Amino acid sequence: MRLTKYEKAQLTGESVPMEEPRRSSSRRPTYIKNPEYLRDLLQLPARKIQAKWGVCQTAVNNHQHFGAKEIRRRLAEVEHG
Repeated sequence: MRLTKYEKAQLTGESVPMEEPRRSSSRRPTYIKNPEYLRDLLQLPARKIQAKWGVCQTAVNNHQHFGAKEIRRRLAEVEHG
């Protein structure tokens, strides 16, 4: 059985500073408050939105699942709000 450096330190009584957790992917910007992006969600297919805005397929799919009524409501909120 292999021990982690934290387990070894615990056994020997030493202190080991905790490391920052690793990030598996970089955060991408969300455009859900951008009126142009919202208009594109209503008009363009997912692949074209991905190409134009550089967002992942999952994000586009999640945003499109809001439905047209919700997207229009958000668009009005962003434009007037």
